[in-house]
Amino acid sequence: MSDFKAGEPLILFEIGKALAEGRDFKDAVERWWNVDPERAVNYGLVLGKQSGKIKCAFRPVPGSWTTRDDGRWGFNSNYATDVWTDYVGKEVPTEYRTRSPFQYIDP
Repeated sequence: MSDFKAGEPLILFEIGKALAEGRDFKDAVERWWNVDPERAVNYGLVLGKQSGKIKCAFRPVPGSWTTRDDGRWGFNSNYATDVWTDYVGKEVPTEYRTRSPFQYIDP
């Protein structure tokens, strides 16, 4: 299995805990993150990772970012079918392996 190469700006979310709680990929990626909303809106692709592998890819719907009372942000999205096979099932490259629950990646 090969590593992925970022072909566009993206946000990489760690979704392992949400999946363990029984949430599906879409819900695990969309809700709720302590992101900078002014920065996050500039990223048109989000990837969900678990145990060092990419599990899913989504495109945030423009204008859908919303906050809840604790300041965490969520969004609505669509499956990123145009790049699904470019990312899903691939290993997260070593340089992107951090303990952070999310990270911004610029190619």
